[in-house]
Amino acid sequence: MKNPHDTRLTILGQTNSADSPTCSYQDELLIKDGWERRFIADERMAKESEATYLDLGFEVKRIPFESRKMPDDCQGCESVAQKFCIIYTKKLNPSQSR
Repeated sequence: MKNPHDTRLTILGQTNSADSPTCSYQDELLIKDGWERRFIADERMAKESEATYLDLGFEVKRIPFESRKMPDDCQGCESVAQKFCIIYTKKLNPSQSR
């Protein structure tokens, strides 16, 4: 059973283990700052999702997908992976305006 306090995220078939964390340092910082990692998207889907999340009252960050951190057997897909980004959201405080 997964520990609910484990913030490490599975990426492209990588497993969560003590020997092989799947979150980058940036992921950990964003999660600790209240951001929630939603999904990996191509540019078109990222733009559409960003607009939807903004309409729902969320802040949105799009972080480029770090293809250099992919497992060695995935390096052939690196040029395709570079076209993707990771979507993070954070609920806007009522005092914040867009």
